[in-house]
Amino acid sequence: MQMVKIRSMTALAAMFALVGVASASPVTYNWTSGSVTVFATSGGPNLLTSPSNVIPLTSASQVTFDSAVPGVTSFLFADTGPSASTFSATAFTGANAVLNGGQIVLSNISIVPGVGYSSSGSGANPYNITMNNLSASGSYQLKNAGGATLSSGTFSNVITPTLTGQVLLGGGSNQQLALNGISLAAISVGGTSILLKGDVLFNGATPVPLPAGAWLLGSALLGLSGLRRGRRRGADSELGGSAGSC
Repeated sequence: MQMVKIRSMTALAAMFALVGVASASPVTYNWTSGSVTVFATSGGPNLLTSPSNVIPLTSASQVTFDSAVPGVTSFLFADTGPSASTFSATAFTGANAVLNGGQIVLSNISIVPGVGYSSSGSGANPYNITMNNLSASGSYQLKNAGGATLSSGTFSNVITPTLTGQVLLGGGSNQQLALNGISLAAISVGGTSILLKGDVLFNGATPVPLPAGAWLLGSALLGLSGLRRGRRRGADSELGGSAGSC
């Protein structure tokens, strides 16, 4: 009987160890809402008007966060489709003044870990996060105030060497991820370089359910424990019967 208890406790300990590992592992989150605020500069203030420069992110965007590091181990930020941000009426002078009141249309934005990506952090809810080597790609169109396209192009593997942000986990809409200063593109227009950067903000985190395999493994451990108990009871019954016949 003592051996049965030991085996049962061993199986349960294994199961709880599994649960402990799962809870300590990185967790992937979906978010209720997400956006990237785009800033365009050319050696001065932001050239884009608010709130036109706030681009929604698709629900496929995800973040995997490891509170033990703490750090963001993986992520995907993607836009929902072409989004037009409006230049202010006095954004440019000279030949580029044709863009005043015009738009920059961004599409196919994708921000993912680049080669050599790493993340670290400090604190405990909110966590202060540092991320290195983010890679951005996408396409753009520059339009004048009348809607005519003046130029277009693509950008790919635009690296942000280092940026900082914050992760807040908790209940309901208070959960938040904020990352500031992601480099998107450098566009040359009439000899003028326009630098595009973005600040990412997510609200309302929802953990992605564990894969079915994890639950099956836990169930298998419980089943194994029950099977061992059943076999042991059968063996005890046979021994009891043999003792009675003697």
